[in-house]
Amino acid sequence: MTALGDDAPVRRRWCDLGAHAHAAQPAPFAIDPIFHRPPEVLRGRMAVAIKQVELSRAGSDAERTATQRIITLMAGPEGPALARMALMQRGNRGRIAALRGALVLVAAHPRLAGFVANDLHAKEPARARAAVELSFAARCDTPGLYAMDGLDHASPNVREAVILGALRTAQTLDDRDLMGILAAHITKKEPTPRLRALYARGVGQAGWAPSTDAVRRLLADKSPIVRAEAAVALTRLTGAPPPEVQRLIAARAPASRISAIRALAAAHPAPSVVTALRGMLRDKRRATDPLATGRAEVHPWTVSDAAAEALAWHGAARHPTTQRQTQRRSQR
Repeated sequence: MTALGDDAPVRRRWCDLGAHAHAAQPAPFAIDPIFHRPPEVLRGRMAVAIKQVELSRAGSDAERTATQRIITLMAGPEGPALARMALMQRGNRGRIAALRGALVLVAAHPRLAGFVANDLHAKEPARARAAVELSFAARCDTPGLYAMDGLDHASPNVREAVILGALRTAQTLDDRDLMGILAAHITKKEPTPRLRALYARGVGQAGWAPSTDAVRRLLADKSPIVRAEAAVALTRLTGAPPPEVQRLIAARAPASRISAIRALAAAHPAPSVVTALRGMLRDKRRATDPLATGRAEVHPWTVSDAAAEALAWHGAARHPTTQRQTQRRSQR
């Protein structure tokens, strides 16, 4: 695959193609700016920057500087054509830099995604992940479906990018085929518990009702993290907490209890829900998000604060932050 041609299959258009000459496809090749031949001097600068990325040490200042040059060149008026040129380079690290640079252009120039098909199957995880992210950023159905091939990649980092990309799509666009592919992979093939849990959380946050059955199947997962996230997601989708929520409360572990609280916060208001939440108001233990990956995402949460906030959602108690603010005001 070299580019998305005028005869590329279109099942469902995610793109708004109203501004283009043809209603069913982007602009014809003859006027598409990505196929314009950029000036020789800019082509030379792009080639030099890519070569510097290839020759520099990974993670070095030289690599970052060269990558920034690539991004700067793509931000100019000849950016689409230079991006296409960069995406045709053969070097591994140079292509990674090109993929990341083209990320901001591909929504306006979706045919750029047609140059990353081989990258989606690259053994190098960073390259494959960058290709997945660019494909979803195109917001067109064909690149998105190609990106789903990343679910077969050996690296969980690449599969995570596919899962996150598909879930983000579900929050704004209606593509049941895409989410059906993802649900089948999660429930039948995905070996990493964290990614199965990430899927359940994303479906619940997106309120993607067509995936309710897939989430319900995850309640029987071998991993307690997956079962906990499935219980939260199912409650958000249906309003009724499954029996797994009571098991999370009885487990006594602070992380389990916070998962139960998250589920109860989304449940239909009922006396039993309020009673369960009030029963955890004295638990001062802390837990962090089991799905957090970086320091910026790790925020210890106290069980009692989580329960108080959930009660506030149900109108049964004030939010803990509001209480502290009220106390400060009364002391002034």
